[in-house]
Amino acid sequence: MSCFEKMKFLATRKGISQKEMSVYFKMPYKSFNNKLRACKTRFSLQDLIKYAEICGLKIAFIDTEGRIVEELPNEDFIK
Repeated sequence: MSCFEKMKFLATRKGISQKEMSVYFKMPYKSFNNKLRACKTRFSLQDLIKYAEICGLKIAFIDTEGRIVEELPNEDFIK
């Protein structure tokens, strides 16, 4: 599964369309779609955290045994 497919799946799972997501990112739909399709290179850490927050998720560092080591707090990255 590509980065694009994974990101799209996360939003779809929460019932959020790409068009709705583009509104959250304050971008025209086509621009957001292009950004998402190239998410490996065009998504910053701030974008990823915002995307996760919109999907009701958090970004975390998880060790090799599956334990959460550190969660990235949204308020530190999203303004």
